[in-house]
Amino acid sequence: MTRENYTVTGAALVISLAALFISLKFTQPMTVDSISYMEVIAGFMGVSSAFIVGWQILSSMQVRDEQRRIESVSSDLKNEIIKLNNLIVDQKKTIEDIEKEKEKIENKMLLNLLVSQGLAFTNIQLFHSASSYIRALKLSLDSYNAEYTRKIMNNTKIVLSNINEIIDDIESRNFKSENELPKDIKTKIVIDADENIEESFAKIETSKNFEWIKSDFESLKANYYATLERRKNILDQVIEI
Repeated sequence: MTRENYTVTGAALVISLAALFISLKFTQPMTVDSISYMEVIAGFMGVSSAFIVGWQILSSMQVRDEQRRIESVSSDLKNEIIKLNNLIVDQKKTIEDIEKEKEKIENKMLLNLLVSQGLAFTNIQLFHSASSYIRALKLSLDSYNAEYTRKIMNNTKIVLSNINEIIDDIESRNFKSENELPKDIKTKIVIDADENIEESFAKIETSKNFEWIKSDFESLKANYYATLERRKNILDQVIEI
């Protein structure tokens, strides 16, 4: 019980005792016909009832106030939880943005490295040069750089054209043995066994921007495999590298 409960209960008890004392002290001896005694008792009972009813009303009001306070606290707590969840989501987005930016930077570095390899091997190992350019195509497409992508495709076509010129030279010179084939020519058309060109082509076709180069890419792909087949045929006639 609260302090208010004890106060009202005590007040009701005091009034009841006072009513009993007065009825015994100041009224005629109790008889069935004693109207004054009954009136006093009824009066004090009425006062006590009024106190009790008033207390019930007060208690009801206090309960409603407490309920409102609890609802207010619950609402504030709910809002704080929502704010906390939003903060977590924002932090998660921030982390995701950082990871995406990191991946973008890493892809850009790899793209530049592959293009540099393509340029560096243009006059040394031409198939390796073409392979580097083809791997760079996927990264260039994903970076939404259409102009750079077309430049890489053109470089790849030039390298394939140079390979075909070397094959034409081999055919025209009619080499018959390994000793007759110059070392620099063998080096230029050597193929790295670790290069998986089919996988590189497949990755390009999965790019979300593949439609930019679809028609030119099919031509480039066919050109690459045709050049590869020409290399195989001419070397079968001359030498196994």
